[in-house]
Amino acid sequence: MTAPPWRSRDAAYFAALYDANPDPWNFIGSAYEHRKYQATMAALEFRRFDRAFEIGCSIGVLTRQLAPHCASLLAVDIVEAALAHARARCAALPHVRFAALRVPDAWPAGAWPPT
Repeated sequence: MTAPPWRSRDAAYFAALYDANPDPWNFIGSAYEHRKYQATMAALEFRRFDRAFEIGCSIGVLTRQLAPHCASLLAVDIVEAALAHARARCAALPHVRFAALRVPDAWPAGAWPPT
């Protein structure tokens, strides 16, 4: 059986990218990424959320910016090396948690799965 056409690459593919470069998409230094983060934060305005779920958090650059808007934030990725960087970036934020999950194959416990 072949994978559906929408299927993402496997964890090994992404792990190899992070092995070669800890920030393979230049989330830290890219002006393009910076503009995307600004647009995301502008869309949130001053709203706060009880719970938030970030899929594909990578090294936690956006996670760090989302954190002040959330009472509880769960950020997930499939690459442990990326999660290690994200955990370090958000170490001072006890309301931010991280998990190694591949969505949609796995969902965190609770009310997160789509109905």
